[in-house]
Amino acid sequence: ALRRWPPWGGALLGVLLLAPVLLWNAVHGWPMFHHEQGHVLNASEAGGWRENAGHLLEFLGGQWLGLSPLVAVALVRVLSRPPRLAEQRLLWALSLAVLGFFLAKATVSKVQLNWPAPAYIGLLVLFAGRIETSAASWRRLTAAGMVSSVVLLGIAFFPMAVGLSPTKAPFDELRGWRESVAEVARQAGPTHFLMVPSYHLAGSVAFYWPQPLPVYPMAENRRFSQHDFWPGIEREAGRDGVYIATDDGLPPRLLSAFARCLPLAPAPAIARDGGRLRTLYAWRCQNYQPTVWPKPTTY
Repeated sequence: ALRRWPPWGGALLGVLLLAPVLLWNAVHGWPMFHHEQGHVLNASEAGGWRENAGHLLEFLGGQWLGLSPLVAVALVRVLSRPPRLAEQRLLWALSLAVLGFFLAKATVSKVQLNWPAPAYIGLLVLFAGRIETSAASWRRLTAAGMVSSVVLLGIAFFPMAVGLSPTKAPFDELRGWRESVAEVARQAGPTHFLMVPSYHLAGSVAFYWPQPLPVYPMAENRRFSQHDFWPGIEREAGRDGVYIATDDGLPPRLLSAFARCLPLAPAPAIARDGGRLRTLYAWRCQNYQPTVWPKPTTY
């Protein structure tokens, strides 16, 4: 297969598509590569082999559930041996190599559920091509797995339909933002900018705030993120801002950067069954004075 042009043509096309990304990284200090370097090289901190074993079991269980348990069993059964055609063997080997890399990575540190996703593109293509020639029992198992996937997704999106509280259901971190952010905005009144402790919270607050405003992550031990490429908080000198967090604590450095900060009433995010998803704590801060903030400590 490597003596023919398609693999090399595909590689050339991949390089051409990646060229703008590589050029941007070269100009900006290779941030994407530093980020991935942290994923590859950072091992578990405390915990030793017990924590590593937990990460491995979490990885295996997450992949099994993510594919759908029945589909995962059928896929392993069908693809346990390499295909006959050379082109299919190449795709099979490359996909398993990606999956094997993340399996090895899971023995030393945490691997997020979606990281091995590229491996399944090729494996599912091969699996789909083998379904028709599989035994009837395996075809029935695959069909049952697909149906169960739809059912599980339905439960994840509509947990109350089966009596599951939204506070304990999947995607609980995505629920309840609109109302709680709107309540903070109502209490704060007109303001010029927003501040948060992390870039995770920055996205939710920016999306649900009634008006488009700049958002600045302010934690002293924060990670390097896209916010570091955008205009910084130094342009807000003399203006008023609102600091929003999910814990009731205002960083001393931030407090000293303003003339004063006044706390607002907590804004809880309440699920449909009355359970509390989270609580937003906020302070309205007046007259920002430019301050030297610590650089990001990690990628």
